[in-house]
Amino acid sequence: MASVTQKSKRARTGMSAPKSAKNKSENLVILYPGRFQPMGQHHATTYRLLQSMFGDDTYIVTSNKVDLPKSPLNFEEKQMVINAHGIDKVVQVKNPYGAREILNKYDPETTVAVYAVGKKDMEGPKPRFNFKPKKDGSPQYYQRYDENIGNLEPYTKHAYMIVAPHVEITLPGGGEMSGTSLRELLATADEETFKMAMGFFDQGVYEMLKEKFSPLGSRRMKKNKKKRTKKKKKKKNKTIRRW
Repeated sequence: MASVTQKSKRARTGMSAPKSAKNKSENLVILYPGRFQPMGQHHATTYRLLQSMFGDDTYIVTSNKVDLPKSPLNFEEKQMVINAHGIDKVVQVKNPYGAREILNKYDPETTVAVYAVGKKDMEGPKPRFNFKPKKDGSPQYYQRYDENIGNLEPYTKHAYMIVAPHVEITLPGGGEMSGTSLRELLATADEETFKMAMGFFDQGVYEMLKEKFSPLGSRRMKKNKKKRTKKKKKKKNKTIRRW
């Protein structure tokens, strides 16, 4: 099986259990947005960690957008993979960072929206979300969850961000699992390799992903072939120089 590193084990204790909002809002809805092209074991583990910390109102939210070559799966295909991981709380949304398709089903006066995103989305030189006040001095719609516990507003006024637990999993053959590395591996994977990488085996999912990702696999094979050819040429050149 693909191995989970120590870093993912620390993720299990890296966040404390959520504190309930007081007075203004009480119900927390946790939204885990992403492209999930496809959902890997690292995504599935992150979702389960979030669910264990925050409860049953924890959802995976993703769109139906197809954008080759990085996003070849439509929503139904992504849902098929996510369900095969044993997860059924996945909802198609137009904007994964808005998710009104879910939130509008909850009481707008008592429901707090919390988005679990990657660390790079909240920190670093070019984060996706900026929590600084607007030019007029008013607060941004998105705010940090941990800085507002005890004073959370409903989703009609603000939404809150947390850093999702980071899970590192090593792919069969080495290398950290990511969307890109997983797509390239699954493009040419046999059934056993697929099971090791994904943590399950489903014939329909296996065939669908192999067909969707096959151009990527061909590209990787060509790159590897070129690398091997270059290495052979270098060895030949060294041998000639010696003589």
